[in-house]
Amino acid sequence: MDERYAGHRVVLISKTVFLLILFLLCQLGSEFKFQSAAENNTKVGDLPGPEVDGFTDMMSSLQWKARPPKLSSCCREMVKLSSNITITCRVDKGTPHISGIIMESVALTGKIPEHVAALTYLQTLDLSDNTIHGSIPYQIGYLFQLITLELWSNQLSGEIPRELGELSQLGVLSVPENGLRGTLPPELGKLSNLEELWLTSNNLRGDLPKDYENLKNLTILEIAGNYLSGRIPRFIAKWDNLYFLNLPNNNSRINLTFPEEIMRKYCPAGQKKSQQL
Repeated sequence: MDERYAGHRVVLISKTVFLLILFLLCQLGSEFKFQSAAENNTKVGDLPGPEVDGFTDMMSSLQWKARPPKLSSCCREMVKLSSNITITCRVDKGTPHISGIIMESVALTGKIPEHVAALTYLQTLDLSDNTIHGSIPYQIGYLFQLITLELWSNQLSGEIPRELGELSQLGVLSVPENGLRGTLPPELGKLSNLEELWLTSNNLRGDLPKDYENLKNLTILEIAGNYLSGRIPRFIAKWDNLYFLNLPNNNSRINLTFPEEIMRKYCPAGQKKSQQL
């Protein structure tokens, strides 16, 4: 066989094989796209009964006078009823779950019910700037997927539940401008993902528990306007991510003294290395 003819034949075979492989890849790609589209169009089921009951009970307990949203529409991922009210859902294996409730400044006047624990997929709960009274139910500590808890500017009373220390995913805890009393629960020191802790303007007493040394991801600490006492703990200097610290103007008559470690870290050179609040 002529060598030139043999070489030409090899080239033709190579091109044929290449085109065949390219065709198969295109077919596989089309099939994959079709399957993906089919999966995305999978029918979404109804909200689980316990979550529906938990949400309905919460709306009733909070004495929300407006008509509650149709939870079936929650399957569309988000229901924005107004600029201050948003109900968010996410779908897990074809089943929708309530993942966010934001009802800020909407004249809620009741209490947060214990049945809030039924909303086990909740990641955001914001009921700020209302006139909610009563205590923070310890059952919120069972919402293990919770990332943001904002209850600022209400009329909440009682102590901060120690069960909140079980919320390992919690990044924001904001409960300022309420009537919370008692001491700071040491259990909050287990919140290793906590970035913001807002406790301003309550009736909290005592000092910062040593357990809070573990809050290494804390960026904001607001505890002014309470009855805190004792010295500012040295471990605050170990919070490398901290950029906002508000401790002054506490109602306590006991002076809180800045340790030298904190003064060296946060105060410019040349200033006094000890100050009192």
